[in-house]
Amino acid sequence: MENPLTTVRLYRWIDDYINRGIGYSIFYKGDVVCGASSYSIYDDGIEIEVATDPNHRRKGLATAVSAALILDCLEKAKYPN
Repeated sequence: MENPLTTVRLYRWIDDYINRGIGYSIFYKGDVVCGASSYSIYDDGIEIEVATDPNHRRKGLATAVSAALILDCLEKAKYPN
């Protein structure tokens, strides 16, 4: 069975993310502690993925990065899902 993340496919995904992806992060002392990003990209929108370091939860960080990502999508006429 072929590995779905072959080098060629991975590079295509990286190029697609650089050209069409959207992401926001919060740093604390040089480390990413929270991020919201386009998990899947399609022509009219994105699927959103959000992750927060367990030591930094319950501080509103996920809300902040998610809001920034959603507002960016709306400004670009992309559907955030």
